[in-house]
Amino acid sequence: MADPLSVAAGVVGLLSAAAQVSLILTDIISKARHAPRACQRIRIDVEDIRNVLIQLQLYTMGAKQAPRSNRALIMVDQVAATLASCILTFDELKLFTEGLQRESTMGILDRLRWITKQRDIEDYQSHLGIHKSSLTLMLAILTR
Repeated sequence: MADPLSVAAGVVGLLSAAAQVSLILTDIISKARHAPRACQRIRIDVEDIRNVLIQLQLYTMGAKQAPRSNRALIMVDQVAATLASCILTFDELKLFTEGLQRESTMGILDRLRWITKQRDIEDYQSHLGIHKSSLTLMLAILTR
């Protein structure tokens, strides 16, 4: 069983990871001429998740208080499982984007390189969408 302190730590860790990934993606998008639009969409999803996490952090740290009836709708274990899955995705995404960042100066072979990475980019976009939906739903339950 997860405890509220580990949930709070998970949120803080994800905020840090989201900031790092967002910076790397911004760098890639600005340097790579042929970066697909999916990279921009991933960066937007990462920023959206980061914004939701900032709001959730207010609840985990006690700065905001949700009504007891709303809190009862979300089990700590559910939040912990969602955060754990999100952490795994961000860890993988960080490694993937660091690899792209190292390769972002290839020039002529950019288009071919992006084609080979397109499937991975789409997979990350899908995973981030799922995480964003889950976290947003939790936040909506707390704030309704």
